Amino acid sequence: MSISAISPFPDEVSIREALAKGTLILTATQRLSRHLTQTIGVRDFKVGRVPTILPVDAWLVQTWRSLSETHKMPQRLLSASERDTLWRQVIESEVTENAGFSLVQPETAVQLAGRCRRAVKDYVVPMSSDRVRSYFESEADTRFFLQWLTKFDMRLKAEGWVVAEDLAEDITARNPTCSEDKQRDVWFLSEEPPVPSLEKVLLGQFKRVHWFRSETLTYRLPTQAFDSRESEIRGAARWGKEQHDAGLASVIVLSDYQQDRALLEHHLRAEFGVQDQVFTDLPVNFSRGIELSKVPMFRDLLLFCRLMAQPLTRQEVTALIRSPFFFVNDDDRAVRGPVLSRLYASKRGSFGLSQVITALSQVAPGSPLERALSRARADRLHHVRLSASAWCERLIPLLQEANWPSASGLDSLEYQQADLIEAVFDAIEINPVAKDVLSLGTFISGLKVALDSQLFQPKTDISQLQVMSLGDTVGLNFETVRVVGASAERFPRKAAGLPLIPWRICHEFEMHEVMGDCQRLVSSRLLMQLASLGSVVLSYHRIADGAHNLPSEFCDVPSNGVESIAYKLVEVDSVMSPFADERGLETQVPTEQLGGVSLLEKQAMCPLKAHLSHRLDLRALESETQGLSAGERGGLLHKALQCFFTGMGSSELINNISGGAMAALAEEAAAMALQSLHSTVRDRVGLPYLEVEHTRLVRLLITWVGIEKQRTIPFVIESLESTFDWTCGGLTLSLTADRVDQLQNGQQVVIDYKSGGSHSASGWHQSPLKSPQLPCYSQLLENVGTIGIARVGGSDPNYTLLGGAIGLSAADTQSEKAMATAGVADLSELKDRWGLELSDLVRGFVEGDAVATPSANACRYCDFKIICRAHLSEASDVIQESDDE
Repeated sequence: MSISAISPFPDEVSIREALAKGTLILTATQRLSRHLTQTIGVRDFKVGRVPTILPVDAWLVQTWRSLSETHKMPQRLLSASERDTLWRQVIESEVTENAGFSLVQPETAVQLAGRCRRAVKDYVVPMSSDRVRSYFESEADTRFFLQWLTKFDMRLKAEGWVVAEDLAEDITARNPTCSEDKQRDVWFLSEEPPVPSLEKVLLGQFKRVHWFRSETLTYRLPTQAFDSRESEIRGAARWGKEQHDAGLASVIVLSDYQQDRALLEHHLRAEFGVQDQVFTDLPVNFSRGIELSKVPMFRDLLLFCRLMAQPLTRQEVTALIRSPFFFVNDDDRAVRGPVLSRLYASKRGSFGLSQVITALSQVAPGSPLERALSRARADRLHHVRLSASAWCERLIPLLQEANWPSASGLDSLEYQQADLIEAVFDAIEINPVAKDVLSLGTFISGLKVALDSQLFQPKTDISQLQVMSLGDTVGLNFETVRVVGASAERFPRKAAGLPLIPWRICHEFEMHEVMGDCQRLVSSRLLMQLASLGSVVLSYHRIADGAHNLPSEFCDVPSNGVESIAYKLVEVDSVMSPFADERGLETQVPTEQLGGVSLLEKQAMCPLKAHLSHRLDLRALESETQGLSAGERGGLLHKALQCFFTGMGSSELINNISGGAMAALAEEAAAMALQSLHSTVRDRVGLPYLEVEHTRLVRLLITWVGIEKQRTIPFVIESLESTFDWTCGGLTLSLTADRVDQLQNGQQVVIDYKSGGSHSASGWHQSPLKSPQLPCYSQLLENVGTIGIARVGGSDPNYTLLGGAIGLSAADTQSEKAMATAGVADLSELKDRWGLELSDLVRGFVEGDAVATPSANACRYCDFKIICRAHLSEASDVIQESDDE
């Protein structure tokens, strides 16, 4: 005997008649069971047997528990989170015992192993068969899964536990004899066929079993195309509002519910005008709740816990510091930016407990988060092993110390979420699998599993407008339907695959999870069911992640495509009036400015950049760096040159030093430079990298001393890394000269070190002034005769000069040509011009000149592109390489 397949789905009249005859109705989903119970009203039946409509999963549990009581075989049915905990224990123990095997993503392995075992049970794969086991032994992944599966089953048997996928097999094995059920019919309402294990138990229990399904779709459905995912979902929200206003029973079907739900809700709120109101004001029902682990309140709770056990990534620590559930007043919230700036300044890719506590203690000492994390560090929780209940007792005071979840600022929706924390802790404490002492990391994994298994479904009134996945619509009736995301890539959805089960086993037992045709067939039936009762329109977007998107096979799209549906923005009814604001936002300019050279260079290159960075003090967060950053390498080179020339203060000493002594001095200078690094930088880059950097510095120093030895005009090093204050236009700038030499004739040579790139003297004598750094020193020092850039690094180390000769023939010749181009014979002739142009730059900054002047040089390494929206094309002129400072 086999199950008979009948199409189409029965109507309400047929179901009512079947119930009156004592037929058991089993549904594929709980939603359909609840819908039929409400619409048909089984409480009104006046028969001996109470009519029954149950989800098939609930029927299996009910039958199994009845048999367990009858046979007096007490067993524990594990919940989904308890099952995952057992899988985690099994996999961790196997990985520990197999030294040559490791897992990059253990949590993924837990979920995958559970899914594959369910498939093995659903399709009644005889795992005791030598032939079947030989297939599993043929590949490494399937072989390890076989070992996990064996140990998992042994634990279940030893402890007297059962998981959901075992119920059908367990019921069949006990071979219940229920004469009353044997005379009863069963209707199974599902678009998917019953899996073999379910088919077997149904045929063993009942007289006749009928599987009802819809017909397959025989035509294509009307389709609308959009240019982007954003516009498609916005269009769906507007469609939903129109159907709601018309009083129609409607549903928006999301082909990717998890990905698109949040964006759709955002646009629905905008359409219904409830953006700033509580969740329940939105007259829309969402079919599925949200896992608590994905709710912001509990997501941040997990981040807080994980930080106590392991470092967090940049994105994770940013989410934690910005969380509204740990900072409780305006003062605390104002420190988030500075805390993140301090953390990011270390250029680390991840941050541990100590780094976060240090940043918090420097910026926000005594804040709730800082107190709680400091307490966790003092208790050394990452070294403690406790039972699950003991961990819950430890965690609760820490959360109270951190003032989580900042109850004074919660809305009604967040209050509903916060009330679930006790249920989560109870689920952890009563978990029979997690009875051993646990490390903090293992406890946090269990906490996440408990949060994953707990769904949050806000309490809302029943609405005419629903949002569902396609699978949720089985057996339901709607007047209008909108399917979002009907692209070839996502609809019908691709077969998930079972990588831990051999391919031959999957095909021999016809496992639907790997059969693409099955997914297509189910989607076709679901669409046909919706289309037979109402109006269905599909939509898709043409561009996804920069690539062209093709419509689904169910879309009625002409060969030349369809025109995109463009929804006009809501027009503002009020008349817009111009407003003249010539003054703008008044800001006070500090009379003293650090980094004066940087200010002047930015003002000369792009006034907007100087205004944002120095006047408004906007700073981009430091990016993650592997090893030393360009700025750190440049700083080390400056420090090494300073240390080296501190002991070599004249050309005479430089020329007389021997090769061995020079190498020794270079080694010492490089070592002193590396010692000047902050301990956090040394910890970040590691000793091997610093040894390589030491070798680089020694090489650069020795090479540069060779250049200095070639200078034929004697000189004395007058100063190294000297700081000067320069006041101009009411603004005092702090300037640092890398090096100042004095020649025999008393003229000064101001030198700026660069570790790479190509540099031209034209930026010093052209008007307007493009390179104001070195010309500034002509306003501070009395006898500046030459300014120059010392290219210490790069493939061609040498000087770029403007002014008098320094005794290097090639550099002096280029300087003479530059002076001739400028039309001057002496640098002093440029001093007055420089003074005027520098004053103009300062005046422009003080007066708020913030005009954006995009150029290749200005935009190449700019942090403010999002503000001015300048775009640097790939066809830009060749730009000089970035300097390491």
